[in-house]
Formats: sequence, structure tokens, C-alpha cells
Amino acid sequence: MPCNSPRVLLLLALASSTVAIDWVNIDYVVQQIKSRASTKDAQSTIMNGAMSSAKKGPWSVTNTKNVVAPNGDPHAYFSFAPYHWPDCNWCTKGGAVHLVHNKTEGNGSSSDDGSDSGDDDDYDDDDEDENYQDEAVQVEENAEFPVFDHRMRRRDPVVGIDVPSPQLNLSSPDPIPSLPLSPTTTTSDAVAGTASHPQAAAKTASKTTPQTPPSKTSCTPSPTKSLAPTATWSVCPYVVRDGKVNPDVRTLNGPSAINGLSQSSILNAIAAAMSNGAKRAAGNTFSKNVATFIDTFFLATETRMSPNMKFGQIVRGPETGKQGTFTGILDLRGIICIVNAIEIIRKVGSDWTDERATDMASWMGDYSDWLINSPLGKSAASKANNHVTFYTVQLAAVRMALDDKAGAIEAVSSYFDDQFKDQISAKGESPFEAVRTRPFHYRCFNLEAMITLAKIGDALGQDFWTAKSKYGATIQTAVDYTMGVNPKNEDVTELAPHVAAIAAVYGDPKGKYAAFLKKTMPSYTKQAWWFNDQPEAFTQAPGNQKGKREDDAQDGVEVPEFNCEIDLARYLDAKGRIQLDDGIFTDCEKLTPLYTMAGSTPLVAGR
Repeated sequence: MPCNSPRVLLLLALASSTVAIDWVNIDYVVQQIKSRASTKDAQSTIMNGAMSSAKKGPWSVTNTKNVVAPNGDPHAYFSFAPYHWPDCNWCTKGGAVHLVHNKTEGNGSSSDDGSDSGDDDDYDDDDEDENYQDEAVQVEENAEFPVFDHRMRRRDPVVGIDVPSPQLNLSSPDPIPSLPLSPTTTTSDAVAGTASHPQAAAKTASKTTPQTPPSKTSCTPSPTKSLAPTATWSVCPYVVRDGKVNPDVRTLNGPSAINGLSQSSILNAIAAAMSNGAKRAAGNTFSKNVATFIDTFFLATETRMSPNMKFGQIVRGPETGKQGTFTGILDLRGIICIVNAIEIIRKVGSDWTDERATDMASWMGDYSDWLINSPLGKSAASKANNHVTFYTVQLAAVRMALDDKAGAIEAVSSYFDDQFKDQISAKGESPFEAVRTRPFHYRCFNLEAMITLAKIGDALGQDFWTAKSKYGATIQTAVDYTMGVNPKNEDVTELAPHVAAIAAVYGDPKGKYAAFLKKTMPSYTKQAWWFNDQPEAFTQAPGNQKGKREDDAQDGVEVPEFNCEIDLARYLDAKGRIQLDDGIFTDCEKLTPLYTMAGSTPLVAGR
């Protein structure tokens, strides 16, 4: 797809912020490892990013734009499940706007197993795990890797901070003529009412006009002209389209608020450490930024977020839309960056007062209880794929925020002793992620959480870098394998920070990691994560320990024979399926070849 096509430009206009999680060693930051010339550009990026991102804050979930969670509480975090699409569209008949329900196979409806229908449509693949950003991709003919036109990204080209994206004009007479967007993007003539909660609007409408389910072939008039656009969320049935983001998920404030807060907080915290000493005044400014952002988002009476994710990634529709799904917990993964930022300014700044620490501990304690005891938290904790990895990241971070070192170690250890064992095959494949519609992204996504957990463990004096799956693979094995995968039309640079981390942890005597970085992201030394991923930032790294070799992950390991029904029995439901997301499943037939594949990992140039 050409990068300057109208469709790509539209997708870019709909783009919202992304969030990447990481943990930087606090002692490493505070000790100011500035003498390394290789991190000079990365440090400049962090400083610039701290200043530019701070101008966009503070953030709050209470900026609801009159659309609130089903319980009516503006303090409740609220987001939509991004892979769910209304199974009805607006149509025009005789000059009037109508609602049509379409159950044909070509509309993206999912099959019984929740898998994507595979229809060829006009929507680019995307996912909730980037918190809803579409990106332009230009693939050169016969190119080994896709060429991403960085000029087209809705991101600051220097500091990597998202810049404001145009918002959908829901009252535009012709909002997006080239794409069949959801009914919320309708004409102003169709709906003249003011925005209100969908259930409330639908209830009001039902008093004046009976609402009967639209038929397969008819165009049914919208119930009443007073019906708000949001009311369609409770009128239309919604179906799953894995990897395809419904653009109207971006109409809510929650995801972009937590993303902006988390990324700006960690940048400002590191900048505070860098500015400490001779530039004390500047350091205080950065430290105060972090404190102000956290006060607004978590603590202030008028703007605080309730300590739960009850309404995260709600699936809309007549029979749903009342509570969130387990997938919504992903939305708050940026809390790891927030905790990391707090720990840094506690050491270098005077702005983290005892009162603030007490109030934040109360919020974190409540959120910890919700993660552990709520049905949604328990559901996420039981999953096999990236959902449990990111769940554990949050639990470990919260316990660190509560100064519960033993609890944090227990959380990380339980993951590496449990679900991690099933997540990486002998060759380094990530089967639960490889079966998705965007397999390269999902491999990188779960690696992001794995590496962050290992970094937290490292900071706590624990070595999880040498932890092995049932099949003898380490995190390094998984990164090495992913380096050899053809990303096709996906972004190969997603893997870059993980390669940098692995090089710092395990060493790079053959130069293969450096070669990969130079080839896929020549500007890698200017990225903020390059500062984080230096050998000095790790205490338990195998590369820093005598007797450890870069490629010893599977030495002396007898790889067991894979039997899906036995090995993965705990994840299988009554239909023999494993749930990967809300309404999205896989099974043993798809997973077995990924665990049992033979042959060596394909090599890429530079390895």
C-alpha cells in the first residue's frame, strides 16, 4: 500500500499513542553512567522527550468527553475492546439514514472459534497491545525487510514521543467516505441528540419506538432522531476480527491518558537524575513534573482514577457492554514505568513526600487486591500467552511500589516457574503468539513483558536470564529465533530494543546483535531504550559472569516430546480450545507444529 494513499493517510489521522514498557536499573540511573560515549545521543533523546512530553500533561481518566463507564462514574477507567466490530452499518435509503444488520460472510464476522474470517478488506491489521495505533507500511519489491516510512508516523522523529493526532469529527456530514466505519461515525442528520451513556440513550429511545432486531436483508430506521451516536453501541451486535482495530476505540480518553502519563513520567524521572547536582534546579523541575502527573492521575479527589480495571476493553452490544474483559488489564501495563519513575525520584528528588507516598501506597494496595481477587484479574492470571506475562509485570510493579520486595520476587518467580515454561519452544518459537494474525508483533510483544520481568528480577538480585522453558529455551533463544523470522509486512524495528537488551545481558562476542541493530534500525543509539540497555545496568547478567556462554541456553538439556493434550491441558476448555483474547482461540492442531518443528533457525544478514 503506498504510504501516500488516502487510506494510509486516514489511518494515520486516526492514530493514537502507543506505550512500551521497560524497567531501568535505579542504581544505574542514579550513579550517572555518563562517561560512556555510546549513550550520549540516547541521553539527549531522554532529556528532549522529558521536556516535550511534559507539556502535554497532566493526564486524567476524568476527561471523558461526556462518555463514561456503565456505572456512570467518571473516575472509572473505560476503554473498548479494539478487535470488536459492530455487525451492522449505516445505509441510506430514500434520503434517510438507516441501520442495517448484515450477517453475510464477507463482513468480517468470526467463525465459532473466534478466529479471523480472513476476508480481504480495507483495514490494516493492528492490535490493542499498542493501544490502538495504525502505521503506514511500504514494502519494497524483493526487500528482505519492509521499509517503514518514518516520515509518515504520528511520532516525534527525535524523541519518540507521540504527537497529537487529529480526532474523528463525529458530526461531519461525510466523515470517512472511503471506509465503512462503525455506526458511531454517522451523519449529523441521522442523530441530533447530545452525547450520553449508550444504555441510557437506548432506554430513552425504547420509550418512543420499539426496538426490534434488524433483519438480514432489510434497512431498519434508527429508533429515534433523539438517539445519540453512542446508543448504537448497545443496539448493534459486535463480532471479533482479530488484529483489526475498530477506529472508534480512539474516541475514549483512557488509553491515551495512561500512555502519556507512563511515558512522560519515566522520561522525566531519568531526566531528573541526569540533571541532579550541577543542574539541581532543572532536576527539581523534572522531578516535580513526575509528582504533578501522579497527583493528577492517581491521587487528586477530582481527577483520580479508581484503582481497578472493571471497565477496561468492554465489548459493546445488546447483550454485553456492562463490564470489561480480562484483556482490559493490558491497558494499564504502563504502571511499570510509573513505579520505576517513582523509585528514581525517591532517590534523586525532594518531591516525593511522605504524604504522597502514603496516598500512593493506598491506591497501589487497592489495585493489588483487585488484580489478585477480582474475576477479571484471576482470568488474566490463568492465561497462557502475553496476557499472563503482562499481568505479572503489573503485579510485580505494584508490589515494588508497596516496598514488598519478597512479594515482587515471588510474583516474578511464579511466572518463570509456571506459564513461562510453556511459552517458548525448543527452537525459540512463541507458539501462542505465532498463531495470531500479526505474529511478528505478538512475538515481540510478549518478549517485551518477559524481558521487563527479568529486569525487575535482576534489580532484586535474582537471575531469571538463565530460566528455561520445558523445552530448554531461554529468553535469549526466543530473541535469536525471532531475529531470523521474516516479518513480512510488520515492523521489524519492534524487535530492536529486545535485541539490545539481550546483547547487554548475554554479551555479543560474535557481533550478531550489533549487526542486526545496524541493519534494521541505524539510529538505535539515539533511542531512549539504548541508555537502559547497557551492561552496567544489570547485576545478574550471564555475560557478566564467568563460565557463561552466549549460546549455552540448551546445552545438556534433554528436550521432552511435546504432547499438546497433556502439556497444555490446564489451558484447554471443554471444546479443546485455548483462549488468547476475548473471543479469540487456538487449538492443538495449530499449536503442535510450532512446538515440534525441526531444522535450524533461518539466518538474516549480519548473523
